[in-house]
Formats: sequence, structure tokens, C-alpha cells
Amino acid sequence: MRKVCKISVISILAVLFLIMCYIGYEIVHLKIFASEFTVTELNKKQKEEDFKYLTDIVQKIYPFDAGVSKVKGLDNINDLRNSYIERAKETKDNLEFIKLFIEYTDRLRQAGHGGIMFFDNFDLYQSYTMDISKDNYYKSQYWRELFSKLNLYVHGDIKISYFDGEYIIAEDCYLSEKPEVLQNQVFVPKDSKLLMVNDVSVDQFVKTLQDITPLRYDEVHKKVFTTGLFMKDPGEDKKGWKLEYQLPDGNIALGYLKKELGFIEQDPSKLYPYSNIYCSKLSESTAYMKINSFEGQYKKNDKEVIDTFMKSSKGELKKLIIDLRGNQGGEPTYWMDLLVRPLLKDTMVYKQKTAVKKGFFDKMGYRYKAYRFIYSNDLLDKNVNHITEIKKIKDDHLDAQVWEVYEITRSFTPKDRFDFEGQVYVLVDNDSISAADSFVTAVRELKIAKVVGANTYGWGNIFIAPMVYVLPNSGLMFRMDVELAYNVDDKETSIYGTAPDINLAPSMYPTSYPISYQREELLQEEWIQWCIQN
Repeated sequence: MRKVCKISVISILAVLFLIMCYIGYEIVHLKIFASEFTVTELNKKQKEEDFKYLTDIVQKIYPFDAGVSKVKGLDNINDLRNSYIERAKETKDNLEFIKLFIEYTDRLRQAGHGGIMFFDNFDLYQSYTMDISKDNYYKSQYWRELFSKLNLYVHGDIKISYFDGEYIIAEDCYLSEKPEVLQNQVFVPKDSKLLMVNDVSVDQFVKTLQDITPLRYDEVHKKVFTTGLFMKDPGEDKKGWKLEYQLPDGNIALGYLKKELGFIEQDPSKLYPYSNIYCSKLSESTAYMKINSFEGQYKKNDKEVIDTFMKSSKGELKKLIIDLRGNQGGEPTYWMDLLVRPLLKDTMVYKQKTAVKKGFFDKMGYRYKAYRFIYSNDLLDKNVNHITEIKKIKDDHLDAQVWEVYEITRSFTPKDRFDFEGQVYVLVDNDSISAADSFVTAVRELKIAKVVGANTYGWGNIFIAPMVYVLPNSGLMFRMDVELAYNVDDKETSIYGTAPDINLAPSMYPTSYPISYQREELLQEEWIQWCIQN
């Protein structure tokens, strides 16, 4: 018996050794030979097949087509299927083909995570669960190199803000009098109102950008908007844009904005000089905590910072302000373990609804169970995500022939409790995304804090992370969300975002931000002041 057991153990170890050797070989093999791998020019039939495959997947799986059209007033991506297939066939080379692919997949970003993906290394688990062949990882290197040759974005030297449904010129600037000679000649004062771009209303013009950038949704005025108005090239033969604007004195004027190549620089007010987390005691009774990201790589360090900071208060705090403005998300387990559980006094439960098209499960097939088994950060991992029940439910608003609808129940027990009995405020804005959005729904459901600021941007998944798909001929890869998650108000979060309890900026972007994160500056910031005074 012992001999049989010994042989079994040796056999298992041998198999594991061979598996590890194979994985190591694949990783090394990819790194050594990927640079030598290339993709031949696709022919018309291959391009047609790729875009038929792409548009089929989107039609069967993409969950936001109806919402993007009905709520945001944008194109239903499925209505564009035939047009894109024909355009793909007519692209003259691979460079034009990838540019069209990016244009199409950028439309997926009008709700949820989406867009082109590149991978540097072979991922055995991903390869198996998402049905991506080894060769497609090689091809990814080729497409990345081709992508680097594209000039996708332009900009204009003008700063625009959005307020109460209108576009405001936020800083003094200069425009040109004539389109032929684009020189800075006409002074345009701050607070002038932009009315028209290239002879169409700004609202109409914004919709022409839906194939290059995600457009935000203003629920007050029921329309999409963006402050990145001039990132799409008006045409190789165009030097810029014709603008019609209203001066602060009420007069109407015209001017021409010069086209500049490349990305516009990020707003300096949103550049953080600190590490991922910054804590400050604003007064004896009020503390401030800025968290830039919920990425798992920060979790261990940030827990130590948070615990040390909260212990140092010795129970004297009456208010805790958690600032998530600009937080781009990460892993929900970050906020579950570092913020929610330490704030609880008793075990608390909340439920959340989500829906997935049946086409997703048909596409995954047997790989769906493998995916759930393999991925350690799976959103439905009951242990790490504190899930007590996942059950199918009916929803009268969704076609049962098309959708599977789920109710997910979470139960949080207190752990590593803060020595704190006061009021928690969570600051969010339209740049609070993904896991930051799902945190807002949890906080509002559990009623453990007041959420203050502006609508989040949405994208808070609760069922499954964005999935990666690959085209059969080119090997181009893209990702997209596959679930229609609902927020605390029973609205599709990737369409509407999630509203705060107290809306300080119902129709405004960008919103209030500290000038810096020095204590004196924080005390002067508008939203922080609101929390202190209320």
C-alpha cells in the first residue's frame, strides 16, 4: 500500500514538473521568437471574415447596445454591422485595417470596458479559458508595432469645461480670423460659450466622436458630453475647426482653432504627487483619506497605512472623508477588506442584480467552468468576495430568451474595526470608475457613509471581468464587458453611472479638485469644506 502511494506521489510530482517545464518553455519561446514573427498582408476575404466574426460576437454578447442607443442617443453598434464589414474589405493594407478595428472597438467604450488589447507574454490560463491560440500572442507583437505607427489623435490649444449642459471656454485663448492662415489673432476671453463647431451645434458635433472616445452622460440634461472636443482629426486636408461662440457680453463671434498633433496633456489638477494613498488629519475631529486606485498591488501597503492612521486618531475623530475622485478602480476586494469591513459594527447584507446574454455562455462553452475554477480574482469567488448566494431571477424588462439574470448576495462581517464612531463621507465624481463605482453602490446599500459629489462614470462589474476575444485571421484581440450590472438605484451602472446621496455637481465637468494635497489647500477645497460644515 505504501509502495502504491509512493508511486502515485512520484507520478503526480512528475506530471507537475512536466507542466511547469511546458509553461516555462512557452514563456521563453514567446520572448525569444516573437520579434521574428510577422503577419502577412490580409486579403479581402480574410478581412471580411474577421469583421463578420467580430460583429457576430458583439451582436450576441455585448450587453449595452440598446442602452447606448435609447439612453445616450448614440448609434446602436449592431446597426453598423454591414457598413463595417464592407469598409473592412476595402482597407488597402494592414495599417488601415487595424485603424478601422480600433474605430469599431472604441465604440464599445460608450458603456463599459472595451477596446483593442496587446499582450507581451503568453498566458497559458488565458489562452485556454478564452480560446486564444499561442500564435495570436506572437501576432500581438506585430500589431502593437503597427499600432505605434498610427496618428490617431489630435487636439486644439483651448481648454473647455462643461457646466449645466453648456460648453464654456475655461481660460483666455486665441483663435484665427481665417481658416487659410491659422495664426493666433483673435482674443477669446474666459467664460465665452461655445455654440457651434464646423457649422453644427456642439451637441451634434459631440456625437461624431463616439468612435474615438467614451462620451459621458449628463442625466440632468439627458445627453452625452465630453470636454475632449478636438481629439478627432477633422481630416488630413483640414487645418483645424471653425468655432462659433458667444462672448461674455452676449455678442456672437467666429474663429478658427488650429489642429495640433498628438494627445493633449493631462489636467495638472489630477496629477497626484503622493503614493496610491495619502492620509491627513485636517483637524482634531476630521480626517481625510485620498485613494487613487483600488488595484490589488497596493492592497497590502495601503492596509498598513490606513490601519496605522486610524489607530493614531485614538477614537477622537468625528468625521472621515474618503476621497475617490479620479479613482479608476481595480479589485473590489480592496474596498471590501480595507474600508467596508473595518467600518461595520455588525454583519450586514446587500443584494445586487446583473444580467448576461446567453450568447456569452454559448461562446464560452465548457471553458466557462474552467475560467471560474482557474482565475483567483474571479468576481464570483465566494470566499474573497463575501458572496453567500448567487441565484437566477426573472426580470420583466429583459427578454428571457436572450438574457440570464442573477441576484448576488453579499454578507460582510466586521474585521479589524476602526476605532471610529463618526460620520463617513465618500467623495466621487465622473472620473470614479469600475471598482470605485461598485464601492459607491455597496456604501449606499449598506448605509455606512454619505456619498457626496457627482455621478460616477460607472463600469462597476459584479459577475465577471471584461473578456478578451481574438479575430480568426488577423489575431487582433479586444476586450469588452459582458454583463449589464445594476446599481443601488436599479439603473444600468455602465450607462448611467451611480448617483451620490448629495449631488454637488449634477451637470459639471471637470468637477472640484484640490490645488494640492497639502493640509492648508485641502481645507480650502470646496467639496471637502462641504463635508466639514455639514
